[in-house]
Amino acid sequence: MTSDILSAASNAAQQVIEAHPDTVQAWADNQPGAWGKLAGLAVADCRRRLNRPLTDDERRLVWHMLWTRLVMLKSSHRERSPSKQEQP
Repeated sequence: MTSDILSAASNAAQQVIEAHPDTVQAWADNQPGAWGKLAGLAVADCRRRLNRPLTDDERRLVWHMLWTRLVMLKSSHRERSPSKQEQP
């Protein structure tokens, strides 16, 4: 894989997360369809950045980068949020 696809995939994943916080929250809440929407948006954004269709492997890379960022975001969000037992 070239650095072009790596950069485009990474930037697409980050852009989708930043531009669609409601859908990210829906994903975090396990709402049906949220992952598919985010994945589709990221692939479309990456295609636009590269100005060409993606191969199957490139699509999987976009999905992987998006999923990894989402899981990291969800994990860091949990660490910053007090547990329900700690709330008054």
